[in-house]
Amino acid sequence: MLGWDESFTMQANVTSPGPQRIALRGYITERRPDGLYAAPLLPQLFYGADGSQLTSWRQYIPGTGAQTILSRSGGQPSIPKEELYWRRIGNTVSAPVGVYSVGQRIPGSLAPLSQATLSMGATEKGKFYELHIDTDGIPDPRKAVETLIAGLRTQGVETVWASADAKSIRLQIAGSPMSWPVVLSLS
Repeated sequence: MLGWDESFTMQANVTSPGPQRIALRGYITERRPDGLYAAPLLPQLFYGADGSQLTSWRQYIPGTGAQTILSRSGGQPSIPKEELYWRRIGNTVSAPVGVYSVGQRIPGSLAPLSQATLSMGATEKGKFYELHIDTDGIPDPRKAVETLIAGLRTQGVETVWASADAKSIRLQIAGSPMSWPVVLSLS
């Protein structure tokens, strides 16, 4: 879910220029005096790789390399709210602490990061691991996940999937030869 006034950026390392179909599934939300409303995401709510407002999920990406391929900032681009298929999803106007999830979860069970790995070792490149972090009621799961992913990225650790709620954060990461004690001292 994306709030009407929230910003969103999707970046990708484009290996081949040309037409691409990049479709987001989810909802845009808006708080009104009588409750919380949601509408399915439409391409017109986003800017494409060339910075223009999308008219469909298909766009032409002219260059290669790391770049922003979808974005939205502070409610822009905007379309008339009447063009969206709004549905009231809650009677309350207070912001609930919900679940925030990003990435594509790898199905099945993954090797958990052991206490020994976290205290002394490195993970094995080419393997995927799952990390569970118990929290004590984090007020903003989205911010916690984004901060954690950014911190891991600076240490060379790729996050494949992350999910958080008020009680825990779960991550699936790609193995990396970096030292976990260094990462843990940064948090």
